[in-house]
Amino acid sequence: MGAPMIRHLLRAGHTVHVWNRTRAKAEALREAGAQVVDTPGELAGCVETVLLCVADAAAVEEVVFGPAGVLGGAGNSG
Repeated sequence: MGAPMIRHLLRAGHTVHVWNRTRAKAEALREAGAQVVDTPGELAGCVETVLLCVADAAAVEEVVFGPAGVLGGAGNSG
């Protein structure tokens, strides 16, 4: 679900940074112009908005609050 949304944003001229728990999925978006980062925390440190497309509440908890997460992670400047 996330990959088509990212491609639409890129075609519309937006700068998009991506992270995925499966690195190959993020790398596949690099060819379309996305900038790949290593952690959700790093992603949060270089964007204005974070969009999540994950499977369940446990995945949200990990990506947002985990050690390298959007709110608590390494690389998060805010």
